[in-house]
Amino acid sequence: MRFAIIIAATLAAACGNPQDDAEAERASFSQKLKLGRRVGAPMAVEGASLALTDTATLATTVDAMTGAPRHALFDAANGALYGVAELPAVAEALAESTYRPWNDEAWALVPRTVAPRLIDAGLAVVSFSVRVDDVDVRDGTIDVWFVERDAGQYALRELVARHAVVAKIEPPAARERGALERLGLGEPTSERRVIFARERGLDLYTYEYADEVTVGDLVVTLGSTDGGTVLEAYSHVVSASTVTTAVHNRSYLDTPAARPASFATLFAANTARELDATGTNATTVDGAAQLRLDSPRVRVNGRNTPVYQVPVTLANGRADVVPTGANLNALNAFLAIQRINGFTRRHLKDAEAAILSRPVALSLDVQGSCNAFYTQTSISLYRAGMNCANMAAVNDVIYHEWGHGLDDYTGTADGITDGAFSEGIGDILASYMVDDANMGLGFFTDTTNGVRNLKNTARFPEGRGEVHVEGQIIGGAFWDLRVGLVERYGKTKGAYEAERLFFQHLLTTDSYRDSYDAVLRLDDDDADPATPSPNRCLINAAFTAHGLASAIPDCKDDAERFGYKADPTLAAGFLDRTATGARLMAAGGKTARKMMVCVGAAQACSNLTAAGWQAMTLDGTLPGDRVAFVTPTALPVVEGSLVWLAAYDGAGQMIGRRAVKLVTR
Repeated sequence: MRFAIIIAATLAAACGNPQDDAEAERASFSQKLKLGRRVGAPMAVEGASLALTDTATLATTVDAMTGAPRHALFDAANGALYGVAELPAVAEALAESTYRPWNDEAWALVPRTVAPRLIDAGLAVVSFSVRVDDVDVRDGTIDVWFVERDAGQYALRELVARHAVVAKIEPPAARERGALERLGLGEPTSERRVIFARERGLDLYTYEYADEVTVGDLVVTLGSTDGGTVLEAYSHVVSASTVTTAVHNRSYLDTPAARPASFATLFAANTARELDATGTNATTVDGAAQLRLDSPRVRVNGRNTPVYQVPVTLANGRADVVPTGANLNALNAFLAIQRINGFTRRHLKDAEAAILSRPVALSLDVQGSCNAFYTQTSISLYRAGMNCANMAAVNDVIYHEWGHGLDDYTGTADGITDGAFSEGIGDILASYMVDDANMGLGFFTDTTNGVRNLKNTARFPEGRGEVHVEGQIIGGAFWDLRVGLVERYGKTKGAYEAERLFFQHLLTTDSYRDSYDAVLRLDDDDADPATPSPNRCLINAAFTAHGLASAIPDCKDDAERFGYKADPTLAAGFLDRTATGARLMAAGGKTARKMMVCVGAAQACSNLTAAGWQAMTLDGTLPGDRVAFVTPTALPVVEGSLVWLAAYDGAGQMIGRRAVKLVTR
């Protein structure tokens, strides 16, 4: 009997238990859904410089697996200059000459955009996708960066590649679909063949054919060499069951405060009128009306009507609505989208992020609790229950979910698809908006703790895993960056600069692993990658703390070396403009008796005795005990110019210093 049992056990182990196998496959699929879509890149190590005839190479890293260049930094200060129309050809020639020797005849470059993408910071990028035998290499990209040195003239700055070297692979005889049937997922509605980089270790990959299929709201990548095993899976429905926000100012925990019904539609006297940003309308009618929560930026779905409507009573065209219950939640969610849209518009344009001008559909009181999700320009907010609030009353949640819409329309070409990066973007956006690392205050009704905290110690690669957890790595890095910039430049400028770096870097980044390089690129203030950017060391420290960069030894920015912190009381703006520049007005604290100004980058203005510093003229007092100064003549400044201010007291002692970007408000 004992012998028979041993034989039976041996046969079961050899043949496999179908029930156990099915459960294991379902568990594996569930785990892959949690991990979501990943955008990785091969490990990089230091390598030899590229041999170019017109531009010197400053530094190069190479793919540790193939030896092909992964990232190269060029001497833009002394390199050849090109017009915008020349950039695609220059970029293609560089990419071809760099990567063609590493690949065979089946390898090809495909432009991702028709023309170079021009970034406000004086940057331009030409991007290519990689194909082998007319099949896309998933996440295979080559980006060639240029920096504007003179008006309309660009120099080569960087080469960045991901999965650019892929040997020809024999395609499988047939497509495998067994996993879809075994998991009960149904028939795919669309599919495409790709070459997939399968991770075999941290930043180590092998390449194989795979099929990306769409089944309902799922995108599933099926292997073609092992019976159709699921390699990756993610959902169009981006869950945010752990995200929270606040109503009115921030959440239902706050006392509701009056705000304009920005961009809502007022239906009165058989006429629909769209309100402006201040809630102003052109009617003077009295009586009953409907406030329809429908605008170019957001629409709230009604229960029994296509659009949610709040009854109001007009008196000479005016109404001060004090909503309660469902109406309060609907209005709060509607205005929360307006606010986060406006916040993002400080740094991005409609052409850069199409979500800014596309209406997001909001569904309220969705069946269930403790959840919210975004999918294809719609956001669903769950009702209250199980110690969770109604999500329409938690602004952090709404901001986070709208952030998924933002990453749908940013990235290098087709939206950001890395799941952990996407979750991090939502968290960063919400925390920057509410000025609090404790993201999600109000999500749970039985605690004042948020769902996630960006003030954390999450590190790569130890923190990899479920997408919401892994997203805290990049969330922590950007929160540390914001804290450092606020400490250096003061609350207003520091927070603004952190926001600028965050939003602008989304236009050129597909993976949080690339965020560090993208932020350094945007911090460059003299169009010369060979010189340290003003905040290089601060940026390095923030990203190093979370395992996303290597520490630069003995690194000190100018602000640290010259021993000053920003004085937030100093400000400057245009007084009048001339053909050669503009005269400026500056304001300082009440003890300021002398003001000096310098135009240019940190390197040019770091020495207070440098020739670039000029004295401004005392021009009287301003409200709030502030003192005004003006430049006696026009300075060579335009919109966006960086100027440095240094204020002195009556004894000639410097009492404050600050860098100011000239922007017309």
